[in-house]
Amino acid sequence: MKAILFADRGGTELLPLTDKISVALLPVAAKPLIDYTLDALLESRVHEVIVVISAFSEEIERHLGDGKRWGLQFEYVRSNGQEEPASVLARLGSRLTDSEYLLIRGDVLHSLNINDFLVQAQAVKSGQVVVTIDGSHAGVCLIRKQSSPNPWQASELLRFPLEIPPSIGLVNGGIGPHRFENIDDVHAVAMTGNGSWLDSLETYHQANLHVLAGQFPNLVVFARSVNDQLQVGCHSIVSENNAGLVGACCRVDNKAALLGEVVLCDEVIVDRYAQLSRTVVLPGTYIGEAVELQNAIVWGRTLIQVDTGTVTQVEGNLLLDLKTECHIPFL
Repeated sequence: MKAILFADRGGTELLPLTDKISVALLPVAAKPLIDYTLDALLESRVHEVIVVISAFSEEIERHLGDGKRWGLQFEYVRSNGQEEPASVLARLGSRLTDSEYLLIRGDVLHSLNINDFLVQAQAVKSGQVVVTIDGSHAGVCLIRKQSSPNPWQASELLRFPLEIPPSIGLVNGGIGPHRFENIDDVHAVAMTGNGSWLDSLETYHQANLHVLAGQFPNLVVFARSVNDQLQVGCHSIVSENNAGLVGACCRVDNKAALLGEVVLCDEVIVDRYAQLSRTVVLPGTYIGEAVELQNAIVWGRTLIQVDTGTVTQVEGNLLLDLKTECHIPFL
């Protein structure tokens, strides 16, 4: 069986973050979002993956490569900017020779055991099978080729935003036949775990903090536990009295304070007397001296207050983009 991994979401709902990066490459708990999906595939028996990409396609290909570091084999296909999945698969035509495919979104977050899903899905002898978590679509389904006029019409199950109509119920432990729009015989498999569509800045912020709190079982982060309150990536300098997750190659001044529910992605610098709580800092950001942040997302000079939805470009040296600005005041 092959997987078709959709990483072509435009992500306008996550602006201004998606001005700089694809949704699939946005870091969650200091790790690119798509990597969590690839980790899940690595634990399954699916090793050949067709990756559907659009915005920032070169960056995605450069990050993923040929798939060898996951023990996978990648083939890339470009969509026309969040194109309908059925249209993408129709263009692939004769290249899709298998009778069934695992379809999965690489631009949403979930903690699922793919093997468990495939066992349950293949126990259903006909029709399409979609995963739900707490009644919400998890962005994973098994589709079987349908007859003409459109053999891939069932791929609309992976269309974003993901939807599960109220008419779909869960029968006999979570499996039962249903109708999904114009697709007959759709089965919904209820699985335990957690999931997020990352369909707003608020849900992106929450997902980072929920991963930090251990609410997404099975996800592997690139950090070691220093104590019950602090996880730290490689080559980072941070005192043990802080609380949160610190990515790789970060520096937190000894007189700064991470007060809890803080995620620093890679290559972040936090200057002295700065205080952060409930804040996500994206890669290559400098947090200046005595800056106080709460309920925020920060990337370079961009400050997003999650509780109010305000987006500000900060002037001066309070916030800096270390990738474009060489002035680092305290190094």
